[in-house]
Amino acid sequence: MKQITLTLFLFFGICAFAQAQPGTGRISGIIKDTTSNVLMESATVIIYKPDSSIFQFKITDKDGRYEITGLPLQSKFVLAASFAGYKEFRRSFTMDAAVKKMDTIFLQPKTSDEVIITSIAPIRMNGDTLEINPAAFKMANDAVAEDLLNKVPGVVIWADGSITMNGKAIPKVLVDGKPFLGNSDHRIATQNLPKNIIDKIQVYNEVDMSSEATRSQMTDAQAPKDSVLTMDIKLKADKKSGYFGKYGAGYGTDKRYTADAALQFYNKQSTLAFGGGTNNINADIAGLADIQRESTFRNNYAIYRNRSNFGRNGINRVISPGIQFTHSFTQNENERRSNRINGSYDYDNNSGNANTQTYQERYLQGGDQIINSFSENINQSERHVVRMNYNKSLDYNKRFSITGSGTSGNTYSENASSSVINTRQGAPVSDRNSNSQSTGDSRSFNAAVNYTNFDSENPLKAIDASASFSRSENNSDRNENTIYNFYSATGVQNTTIKRHSLKQTGATSFTSTLGYSGLKRLLFGRFNLFGIDISTNHNINYQKNEDDNKVFDIDVNQKENTNQTLTYNETVSTFQYTPSLALNKNFNKWSSRRSVFYGFRTSLNNQFINEENISSRANRNINRSFSFLRFNIGTNYSRQVMERYRLNGSLNYDNSYNYPTINQIAPVVDSSNLYSLYKGGLNLVNSKGHSVNANINFSTINTKRPSQFSFNINGNFSNVLNPFADSTIFLRDTARVSSGDSVYLNGKQVRYTVNGDRRYSSSLNYNASYSRKIKGNQVQVQYFGSVSFGSSPSYIDNISTIINTTSISHRLSFNYYYKTIFIAGVGANANANNSRQTGYKNSKFNTHTFSGEFNFTVNMSKDASITSNISYSKNNGIVKPITIWNGNASYRFLKSKQAEVKFTATDILKQFKNISYFANPDGITSSVSNGLQQYFMITLSYFPRKFGGGKGKGERTNTRMGNGNGGARPNGAPAQGNRGNRRG
Repeated sequence: MKQITLTLFLFFGICAFAQAQPGTGRISGIIKDTTSNVLMESATVIIYKPDSSIFQFKITDKDGRYEITGLPLQSKFVLAASFAGYKEFRRSFTMDAAVKKMDTIFLQPKTSDEVIITSIAPIRMNGDTLEINPAAFKMANDAVAEDLLNKVPGVVIWADGSITMNGKAIPKVLVDGKPFLGNSDHRIATQNLPKNIIDKIQVYNEVDMSSEATRSQMTDAQAPKDSVLTMDIKLKADKKSGYFGKYGAGYGTDKRYTADAALQFYNKQSTLAFGGGTNNINADIAGLADIQRESTFRNNYAIYRNRSNFGRNGINRVISPGIQFTHSFTQNENERRSNRINGSYDYDNNSGNANTQTYQERYLQGGDQIINSFSENINQSERHVVRMNYNKSLDYNKRFSITGSGTSGNTYSENASSSVINTRQGAPVSDRNSNSQSTGDSRSFNAAVNYTNFDSENPLKAIDASASFSRSENNSDRNENTIYNFYSATGVQNTTIKRHSLKQTGATSFTSTLGYSGLKRLLFGRFNLFGIDISTNHNINYQKNEDDNKVFDIDVNQKENTNQTLTYNETVSTFQYTPSLALNKNFNKWSSRRSVFYGFRTSLNNQFINEENISSRANRNINRSFSFLRFNIGTNYSRQVMERYRLNGSLNYDNSYNYPTINQIAPVVDSSNLYSLYKGGLNLVNSKGHSVNANINFSTINTKRPSQFSFNINGNFSNVLNPFADSTIFLRDTARVSSGDSVYLNGKQVRYTVNGDRRYSSSLNYNASYSRKIKGNQVQVQYFGSVSFGSSPSYIDNISTIINTTSISHRLSFNYYYKTIFIAGVGANANANNSRQTGYKNSKFNTHTFSGEFNFTVNMSKDASITSNISYSKNNGIVKPITIWNGNASYRFLKSKQAEVKFTATDILKQFKNISYFANPDGITSSVSNGLQQYFMITLSYFPRKFGGGKGKGERTNTRMGNGNGGARPNGAPAQGNRGNRRG
């Protein structure tokens, strides 16, 4: 609790410190047209420092007003005001008061043949699109788009790579209207594309087609739609082709190595990327996308990339090459109008070995038991993945896409394990030694097609149709040998099980969905029905699962004899049809300053299920049919006040049903696991669930302040009646001794499935983010917290037992950036988990963990940097805390800084131990696994890069922009001649 309190204190203390910025003031004023006296909306106001560098800039509102805050008192500045077709106005001033009202600025129109030598506006409004002009920012020659965005007020790039603008997330970043290289990870673009090849960056709102509320209202042209903020990086005309990438290799102590390569080509219509990587430092790679993300030219958060995964068990080796392409059939396209195909191929080859020692305390009424286990695993896997995707869209309303993918792979594994069960007093109860070897291969294919037509002019044609098909096949071959010893007062009972198992499975699935939004027009014609929208949806799902099992018991003569119990084949076919009807009603109010939107929706659907099971085992030949009536109701609220805040909230309720699986009502009992024998359940009934979800999101959107703040709260409650629950019987034996009969726990257990009374769970997740930019410095604070409660029924030795669980977690991170010279981050995590039994032994089990991390990067020059990371972890299951210290030093060289040498030191203190500690329903468990240990490495990398040719049309286009506003003019002002500005 002290750690949690300290974490919260630090969070609020940091926020309060960041907010307190003494010694600054604000200015405000109005800009008008000198000839017509009209207030000038969307004029650009720039504040320059005495050295001519930009300090801040703002866009005037509809009343021609501007307000700029955070200006240091007694400092000297130059104010520049500009608008397309007008002469630039400049005025020097001293910030001699905390609040300074500037005289009204009158801008004078240019004459038709007049050329004005003026500065370049860094940001402007072009209609409803915000445009950022890279030419207005003085930066290093090797700066990339991410460096530029960090200079823009209101834009925050968080440590996890996400981007927000004025508190609102930017989930989609495009390059010339398209996902760059067909990749959804914006870092591939923002950390590779040089700032000097960018013509402009546009930020705008577009319709969020992933929103269910939006899709239900597409036929209503007047209804407000959910929006998503999109960023589009426009390249200069002569820079729309090029290539970039990385080649890197490193070798270190203890035979540790890493190598990766990625090369990406692009032009106006097509892109091609290929590369691969390999390492034995437990760095995760799962395809070309991971290689691309880890191979960018610039990353201000380099501490987070190419890191060894110390949480991964064992030592693992990975090889993963891949190739990817995209092609647009038209040169000029964007997300609204596209005709594009993309595809990729990835190959993964992984191998590793892991050793795990486990210690468990089991609290039982017949006497506590101590279980010590050890396992050693060797595994190898290989996988091939091919993907293809084609999509065409004419607008938000009409879209078509088809996707397909195929996967094949094989696996090999060896396992050796042992476990010993003793009483708390040390008397042996049982032990087990097992060895197994298995191989497997798999194949799968998936295809999907989607067609959307939301026509507000003709709602009768508004449909949303999709269909998907998948087929998968898996084969496995397993040999195992297990020896059990059960100890009693009269001696030792020995059981040996030696088996060979062959298993073949196949799964076929087909799903189709048809949504129709024109039902109101079809039923009521042009009658508005009080603004209520009606839609219907029909879902069909068919699934067929095939299972063929051959199991052989091997006798002392090594002869394989068919196990009649475990050898069987069966086919399970399930057909589901779910029609639904939905009603939506929305209300909205808006003005120039604020907008309010709230809506209600409800849906009713009936789920028809038919399941047919054909099996060679008579007790599994079961046919079943179900019909479930489901109900959903929800409401959402949105309020936005311009230049102040944005607030969103939602509340939803729905019910659900669940029926027992065939393996729960008629299991195939595997007698090889004598420690835990599962026998299913009898007379099971369907369970019914109720769930409620609530969400609140708040963010500031005041562009006049250098800070941003947002928070989100999400709550969930679930109540399940007649839930499926475990019933465990710990078996006992009776031994005849001289003093009489002795009853003891023999280490075996039998498990059943039963219906409990009810199961409930509730959770509350909350997070807050704060950022502030001050004179080239930036502060980021993020907090994540959660609280969850649960109550689950079970039976232990036929005694009704309720397992109550509580989990609390807190995570706080603080990052500070001093320009590009110094970057520091501090993080803390605190977790507490409690489990309590009521009814059996009324036992309580608690686990507490605390971890922290500190990292910093110092760029000692434009070429050299040092990075260090220290992580600390502690829990109540280990005596000594674990501290891991990693560091690296890098140096960039060659004229264009395309080469890098890096020295990495890992686990400098040699303290790493892979330890986990958690609570079970009947006790606590701790485990220790082998993992990565200290190593040192030297890595050499080269970044090949070429973008376009020499001077061209694109550069001239950029200079013509000047501080133009795309021909926009102030409210009521006459059109003025505009032959373009030239930059001096």
